[in-house]
Parts: sequence; C-alpha cells; structure tokens
Amino acid sequence: MGYAIQQGNTTIPMVFFMQDSAATRRLGKTGLVAGGTLAVKISKNGGTQAAPAGAITEIGDGYYRIAPNATDANTLGSIALIATATGADPCDDVFLVVAYNPFAVADLGLTNLNATIASRAAPGDAMALTGGERTTLLGVFQGVGTYLKSLYDGLSGRYAYLDNLNIGGPVASNASILAINQSASRRIVVACVGQMERPESGSNTFTVEVRTYDGDGAVVDADATPTIVPQGKTSGSLAANLSAVTRVSAGLYRATYTVASAATLEEIRFDASATVATEVFTLSAYSQAVDFVAANFSATDRANLTSAASDAAAAKTAAQAAQARAELALPAFAPGNASGVPRVSDLPAAAPTVSAISDRIERSGGPLALTQASASSADGKLTPGFTNMVTRFLTMIESYSGGTLWRFVTGALSQAGGGGGSAGTQLISLPLRIVLASGEGCEDCQSDRLTLTRGSKLDVRLNLVDADGTPVPTTGTTLSGKLTTMRGALIVALADGTVVETLGSEGQLTVSPLDTSISELAGINQFKLVITRGNGAADVQSGEIIVGLE
Repeated sequence: MGYAIQQGNTTIPMVFFMQDSAATRRLGKTGLVAGGTLAVKISKNGGTQAAPAGAITEIGDGYYRIAPNATDANTLGSIALIATATGADPCDDVFLVVAYNPFAVADLGLTNLNATIASRAAPGDAMALTGGERTTLLGVFQGVGTYLKSLYDGLSGRYAYLDNLNIGGPVASNASILAINQSASRRIVVACVGQMERPESGSNTFTVEVRTYDGDGAVVDADATPTIVPQGKTSGSLAANLSAVTRVSAGLYRATYTVASAATLEEIRFDASATVATEVFTLSAYSQAVDFVAANFSATDRANLTSAASDAAAAKTAAQAAQARAELALPAFAPGNASGVPRVSDLPAAAPTVSAISDRIERSGGPLALTQASASSADGKLTPGFTNMVTRFLTMIESYSGGTLWRFVTGALSQAGGGGGSAGTQLISLPLRIVLASGEGCEDCQSDRLTLTRGSKLDVRLNLVDADGTPVPTTGTTLSGKLTTMRGALIVALADGTVVETLGSEGQLTVSPLDTSISELAGINQFKLVITRGNGAADVQSGEIIVGLE
C-alpha cells in the first residue's frame, strides 16, 4: 500500500508486507533478512531498479521497512518497490515522491503558505492609468451614476408602499403579504330594505341582517354576536327601535327594526361591527323611513267618496231627465211624480204628430199602438212601459259613443212633439252606408266591395244611404275621405276635392280619382275607403267600403 512522501524525506519510512507462501496464506512471512533470504529493489520515476539506500529491517508479522533516506526520495515522481524472498509471495508497491510534506498539518511544507499567511506575496502598487483610460473609465462611472440616480428617483416615491406592507416586521415577508390578503378577504355583509314604510297606525317591522366570512370567503361564525347600531339622519340614535341581534345559522345574524306611525321620515344608517378571527370589521347599510302615499286615505275619506259618487249619479239622472223634458217640450212633472221619468199623460194635449212616436218606438222597443186618445185613457197601463222604454234609452245613450243614438232618439221624438227637429236631422242621425254605384270592378252596381288593379287611378262613384237604404242628401254638406287598414289605422287622407258631390243625383258622390299606386299601400291586399259627411259640428257621419287590390 503505497503513499506520498516528501522529496528528500528523511523521516518517513517506506513500509511493505511479505506474505507467507505456505498453506497458511493469511500470515505474514517473518524472519527474512535483507541481502540473504530477502531481496528488495526500487525504481525511481521509471528508472533502473536498484537496491534502496535505506536499511531494511523487520517490523513484525510480515511487515518490513526501508529506513528514510534522502537518496531514495531525491526524485519527484513514483518509487516502484519489488521484494522477493524464499517461502514468501513477491511484494510490489508504489510510493509517490512529492514536493510538499503531506504530513505537515499547518502548511503541508509549502514555502509560501503558513499559519499566519505571513509569507504571502505582498500586493503590488495600484494600476497606473493613462489619461485616456482615466477619461474612459470616468465616463463609465458617470453613466452608471446617472442610471443609479434615475433608479433612485423612480423608487424613492415608492418606498412608502413598501412601508405599508410592514405587518409582521420591518421586512414585507411572505407571511406579511399572506396576512394582508387574509385581512382583506375576511369580511362582513350588512343587508336591509331600501325603504321602510311608516304605517297609518301601529307599526311595521323590517329585518336587518349581518353575514360573516373567513379569509377564503367561506361562511363562518363571528367570535361574538355582531352589533348593529341604527342612526337617523335627523333623529340621531335609533337603537331603541332595534331588537336584539340573534344568530340564525352559521355566519348569519338578524335583528328586527320597528317603524312606528309617528316615526320621522328620514335616512337611517345601520352601522354593523363584527370580530372574525380576532380582527374587527365594520360596515354600514342605508335605508329610509317613508310614506308610500302622499296622504293617508282613511275610512272616512272612502265614505265621503262613495257619497259623492252617489250624488253624482243622482245628478246625472236628473240632468238626463231634464234634457229629455226639454227635447220633448214637456211641462214640469206634477207633484207626486218623483220617478224623474215623464209619463204619457204629460204629453201636450195638442201634440199633432203622436203617431211619429209610435213609428220610432216600434223600431227600438217593440210595437206600441200609441195614439193621443189611447194615451189619455190608458195612462195607468202605458206609463210603466213607457218609463222602462225611456230608461233603456238613457242607458243606451250613456253607453254608446259619439252621441249618435241620442241624436236619433231626440230627433225622432222632437218630430212627434213639435220641438226643435227636422227631417234633415233625422236622416243625419241614421248610420251611413256606402254602396258602389259605378266604376271598374262593379257588376251589379250595388256592391259594398270594390276590386281594383294595383297601381290604377280610377273615378269611383258611390251612393250614400241610411239604414233603410234611403239616399242621404249630400247637397250643402262637407265631404272628405281617407284610406285605412282593415283594423282602422290611417294609411293616407285623401286630398281636399277628391271626394265630390255628383250633381243631380241625391245621395251620390264621386271619388276622383281613387289612386292605388301610392307607396303606403305596398304590401296591403285590401283596405277601407272611409267617407265622412258633415253638416255642422253636431251632424258628422261616416261610412266605408272595402277595396281589394289584385
């Protein structure tokens, strides 16, 4: 087993082992003598083998040593040893000659290294720089300085942000940032209705609730029951109106706020506070005490309104009765006739056209053979029937639009009573009906439907008749027309002068021309031609005919 020894060594021997070649091979061979039974040679760094200069002696148990000798260790490199002896196996080993002392603990025998490093080479003088080198190096340092100053200026305003991170200590550690995140994420929620109604009497109650969460947003109970403090904008503390806060479920707490009828109409702020994981959190919610109506509508008000409605209905009935009396030119009701409806016996004795009343009543309410003689003698029998008839007329007059039925009834009755009517009034009050007199698309010349080719412009002649087919006079009246959809929506109004009277033919008129090429009719297959006949503000009537396009 070779090892390193220092060049010129005189203290460290070279030790080798000779093994017995007999049957007991594990034992060393003892009793060998150099120059006799033991022969030893060395080769220095690959040189010629020769006997070592150091003396060879036995150590014991098969180990032998070559005494340290400067001659044997004078060459750096390897020393190859080979030993032979009678009764022993040959031994070969290699030792390494080095320039240092591997056995010197302090400095390994190195001349430039000692424990105090006193032998280290002294540093040389500072490097001498030329003028150009100094200028170049100065420019480099100045550039670096400018950059560092810019960096400092940019960061100086942000130092405060780093200070804000100082939660767990002077350094914003990961634990500090985690604490900030958890502190920001743990929160409470306060909820209440936006408006709380003040009742007319008594009080109303409303719920205010607080919810609590942990750092991850999960529902969790607060360390203690949260507090809720109501504050009125005008009244100040309203704590007396709030019930105790109670836990409903995990992380959910509720209280009841009472609004009395005498409560102040004001904004109410609910300040909530809850401690979650030893940290206190506060939050506010806002509501408002309000009246949902501008003024209270009491039971007395309802009774007064009902009474007013009854009075209005009675006044309306009286006004209708007065209007009927005026139209019929009747005298005032006799004492005891409190029904408010005229009796047959109230008709003037000299009424010359009572038969006309029979004609009109027969059309609306069934035949009544009414003459003045029979009316006078059978007043008790006819009065109830006539009363019901007039009541029906009043109801119908109220429900039908435009006053057409009213004008029809009063026009007919006025002819019978001799007051304020005329034949013209009667005819105007009847519904108009339009039939086709002549024109393209007409075969029987009495059709209520006209078919035209789309885009045509034709003169169309029409007849205006009443419900009985009697021509309605057009002389001295105002005629106008319009086109509407089948539902009555206006398509276009006909220009003035388009609808004219056909001279010499009572109840006939001409639409000249009927233009079906207007853009408003695009996509429409049929429409209505509506004719309006006017004879003063009170006498206005309309009739219509359907026009198809192909």
